[in-house]
Amino acid sequence: MIKIDFNPENKQLKQFGWIALFGFPLIGFMIAWNFMGMTAGEAIGSTLFLVMAGVGVLTLVLAMVNPRLIIPVYVGLMIVAAPIGLVISFTLMAAIFYLMVTPLALFFRVTGRDKLHRRLDKSAKSYWHVRESQPTPASYLRQY
Repeated sequence: MIKIDFNPENKQLKQFGWIALFGFPLIGFMIAWNFMGMTAGEAIGSTLFLVMAGVGVLTLVLAMVNPRLIIPVYVGLMIVAAPIGLVISFTLMAAIFYLMVTPLALFFRVTGRDKLHRRLDKSAKSYWHVRESQPTPASYLRQY
């Protein structure tokens, strides 16, 4: 589960201030360019971009003067980003499973591959596998 840090360290807040210097103007540019239908030059000159650039600079200055002042901005953005992160992670995991693992499993099923030896063998007396030699305790430290 995603855990939101409501009391981040000063170092993390200063890093957030530097990221905000570039992140807020980038968000303003993307909103102006994509959603308002502006060209790149118009988006850079738009009021939204300039306001977001000002917010980025202000966030950096506050983070360098007293990092504790930007905790509300940091925590607010983490709260907004948490549900987005959950949706994206579940979507990516589902895509990986259904687009990569499932076709591979179906291919193995069709070709008859059974590496775990899970098929029932009616003529077998036991499914016990006897090992030839026991590993030495030193081999536990050499995993590869």
